[in-house]
Amino acid sequence: MASNKTPNLGLDIWQPDDYFKRAEVNNNFMKIDAEAKENSDKIGVLSQNTTAQSNKTKDRLNIGLYKQTNRRPLVSFIDDDGNLPVYTLLYPLCKELNFKLTSCLITGSVGVSQSQVTEAQVKEMNDSGLMEFVSHTNNHDYLTRLTESQRYDTLKKSKEWLRARGYVDDILVYPYGDTNEAVRNTAQKLFRAAVNIDNTNHLINYPPLKSYTLERVYVDFGIDIAKQKIDEAIANNGWVIFGMHCHYLNFDINVVREIVNYARTKSVDIVSITEGLNTFGNIMEIGDSASLGKPNTFIIDSEGKTHGADSPHYVYRSGFTNSSVPSEFPINKTTITTIGTSNTAGFPNGTGGVLLTHLYSTETSFPWTYQEWFPVASNNKLTRYWDRVSSSWSSWKDVVPRFNITGTNTFSNSTLISSFPLGEITVTIINNNGSSGFPGNNPGTLTTYRLTDAWGRQEYKVYQSNTIYQRYINSSGVWSEWSEIPTVLPYRIDPFNTYNNGTLISAFPSKTVTTININSTGATGFPNSSPGLLTTYNINTGYGRQEYRVYRSHSIYARYELVDGTWSEWAKISAV
Repeated sequence: MASNKTPNLGLDIWQPDDYFKRAEVNNNFMKIDAEAKENSDKIGVLSQNTTAQSNKTKDRLNIGLYKQTNRRPLVSFIDDDGNLPVYTLLYPLCKELNFKLTSCLITGSVGVSQSQVTEAQVKEMNDSGLMEFVSHTNNHDYLTRLTESQRYDTLKKSKEWLRARGYVDDILVYPYGDTNEAVRNTAQKLFRAAVNIDNTNHLINYPPLKSYTLERVYVDFGIDIAKQKIDEAIANNGWVIFGMHCHYLNFDINVVREIVNYARTKSVDIVSITEGLNTFGNIMEIGDSASLGKPNTFIIDSEGKTHGADSPHYVYRSGFTNSSVPSEFPINKTTITTIGTSNTAGFPNGTGGVLLTHLYSTETSFPWTYQEWFPVASNNKLTRYWDRVSSSWSSWKDVVPRFNITGTNTFSNSTLISSFPLGEITVTIINNNGSSGFPGNNPGTLTTYRLTDAWGRQEYKVYQSNTIYQRYINSSGVWSEWSEIPTVLPYRIDPFNTYNNGTLISAFPSKTVTTININSTGATGFPNSSPGLLTTYNINTGYGRQEYRVYRSHSIYARYELVDGTWSEWAKISAV
């Protein structure tokens, strides 16, 4: 008999001097056979686990990792519930008109009653290539009323039923449109996309795709709405998904026929939901695409553009104009747009430049939205904000002071306005070497305002003095004479009714502008004997003047000093 055994299986080993029994040999064969079977079982389990893991990986990706390059207007059809008229009404129409349609099945009800399609009918329709079948859950549940585990179970059962038969297992249609964030999170674990109901808004799908709330337009709303939505999709390269329940009593198969024919007259492709997703589906999707402003949301749409709170906050986009409104820009982003010479209308100075749009709000009134404009070849910067009261942009405002500080004596007293930088305020130090012709031939600081040529003016502040002079460009384009600016502003405000309508100019402070309020008690003699605001200009003798602004009115009256020191009659100078 054997004197030794192998270490793993314990097989008998015989030495040269050992004898052996037939039973020992048979025992060795039995051990080898048992080990072989165990290994075979392990290989089978490993294969199943690998397949399951592969399917799980496919379920979790739910994205097409490639950029779409053929975005175009599309039309799709989805029928709900998998009732018998799918086979008796819709399938014949698909064959007649040769168009594709998607049907969502309540997988636990297929073939259960005479009102439902049978498995054989589903297979026939699927094999025709005209119809695809997707999930409508296993039991047509209100998904928001289920626990997470119950919800996952009904969706998983439906998915497995479809996969086992080779049907589309990665698209869900919500029963009753019953969805919320928790439902969408569950759907993301098992499906590539999920379809909502038409909430009477008749919405079209555009990038970035809301993959787990795909919008539908029900055919029940009639052919006019359907045509309008197809036209809208053509204008904006959108995807219209028409929804229906072909087993409802008010269902009209002829509306579907008209929609198909209208789409074809407009050269719009009719595709399955899977094909539509292959064109419009997001390249990458993290978080809840139904709310792009939420944290932990990042989407790369079918055109390679990023969206979501966690996507890069600076993005480049083209195609915007001065009249583009906030809803056209990405949410929670700063959008950079270069404006060329072809679309400068409305921008300051009508030149090209760089536009930065800051939109950091999910509120539809866009309260925290503003733009910055940097004209080409310029250091200037202008801003404007979105006025949510008027729902329009404010006016552009220059926010960068246009000061240009030059070298000493760069300009002289005789330098013409055309020699100064246009659109800027230029400051120049004038020393004794360059002061000839300036007031008193004194050194000082020259400030030149050339915002436009016709409005050019200069100020000269004498060195180590508070004395200031000014001059302006006259109609001939040359400088006027220098005149001194009073260093103390001659303004004063006196109490109510300090003066009356008969007060002569000589009673007012000289070289001063005096303002008082006139109430009803002191209004006698003033225009219409109405209360108002009286402003008296007594700057130089013989040039006295008064203005009277009627209380709570746009009406303005004026009068002037006569040669004898009395007042002229009041004359209305306002348009109203």
